[in-house]
Amino acid sequence: MREIKFRAWINGAMCYEGFHIAAPGYVWVWKTFPSNSETIEAPVMQFTGLKDKNGVDIYEGDIVTVPNRKQKARKEPTYVTKVGWRLSGFTFDKNETYFTDFAAITATHKRIEIIGNIYENPELLKP
Repeated sequence: MREIKFRAWINGAMCYEGFHIAAPGYVWVWKTFPSNSETIEAPVMQFTGLKDKNGVDIYEGDIVTVPNRKQKARKEPTYVTKVGWRLSGFTFDKNETYFTDFAAITATHKRIEIIGNIYENPELLKP
């Protein structure tokens, strides 16, 4: 059973606490609860239930390097992709191609590494 956790991109910062999800794409943010709170539009990302090779939680919106499973073990080139949500499941998105077999790909999650996220490091996805 995986832990259900979320994070949100709020006012240019990744937040792991201090908000409640008000509706899809909207969060309720507070500074001093409840008197100084507001509902704002903010991207919300869900935890996949997996950790990368460094023990860091993998969230939707993370940019990761993934080993190419078709290569020899010692000469595995990696590719850069983002973690997304599509068709009611987590996916890897490489060049707008969605790999919905997330479970099979994540069998190698001990070799996946987070290198950024789509809000702070969008340049990592450019060819």
